[in-house]
Amino acid sequence: MRSLLLLLFLPSLYAQRWTIQYFYDEPRTELTIADLAFPTPQRGVAVGWTKERDHKPKPVSLATSDGGEHWMDGGGKCNLVHG
Repeated sequence: MRSLLLLLFLPSLYAQRWTIQYFYDEPRTELTIADLAFPTPQRGVAVGWTKERDHKPKPVSLATSDGGEHWMDGGGKCNLVHG
């Protein structure tokens, strides 16, 4: 029985872990990422919305071309992203 449990949990011991690569630092505003996709190891896209306290949500998209080291928002504004 112990061998079976060890075999079930062994892959999780060696799994890659996610690290925060994008820090959203806008006062009184929240960023929600609804979907994240990496078609290649280098290129990724995240979509979601930002919301200020009493305002409607605004759609946002983020893209990376260096595996998540740096992200750009849909408006072309560059954001520093080291994790």
